[in-house]
Amino acid sequence: MADKKSTEEEAPVSAAMRQAMAADRVMREVQDFRQDASVKGEEANLDRAMELHVKPNEGFIRKYADMAGIDPKLLMAVIAVEQRGNTTPGKYVSSDKGAKGIAQVRSLVQKAYKINPDNVEDSIRGAAEYLRDMKKKFGEDYPVLGVAYHSGETNLRGHSQQPSPFGPKAREYAALMSIMQEKLNRGENTARFFETVNPTEKLRQSIPSKE
Repeated sequence: MADKKSTEEEAPVSAAMRQAMAADRVMREVQDFRQDASVKGEEANLDRAMELHVKPNEGFIRKYADMAGIDPKLLMAVIAVEQRGNTTPGKYVSSDKGAKGIAQVRSLVQKAYKINPDNVEDSIRGAAEYLRDMKKKFGEDYPVLGVAYHSGETNLRGHSQQPSPFGPKAREYAALMSIMQEKLNRGENTARFFETVNPTEKLRQSIPSKE
């Protein structure tokens, strides 16, 4: 007769349990992720992405977030993180892994959700629907959903048990999503966040007039 304890220890871990374990691990480690050198100095880039890429598309973001039943700030955070290095509004290049569009939707997600990534509105629509489904599986924490969005749910579940480490890109993404969650929930509503004078305009206003 098999030992009861051994049988319990060898019982397979369900997908739902791996999802919960992965989410818990991200949240336990996210503060360490924020110490990564790649994360330091990114706050200004995130602010710029909010101004250049999120603000002009706020209508689409709110529309499709509402339709998907997710917080529009989650979708804003993803777009800001994805476009933090892009200084050209309206121009969205593909990544070296095939992610495209304003929301940098991965090729597998493009196919599954029938997304035209070259169309800004459709890219936002698809990203909102994908985040809706990831939220059902992994919960509401931005860092966890960021890793799922960036790396895929299978890869996130694969990190549920030690000693498998999160890769540097996943760590960075989780940290940046944590920063965005704080920025967007810092007791100021999104409209007020958008009304903040951008750095370029603030500098221009500080230059003495020649008159």
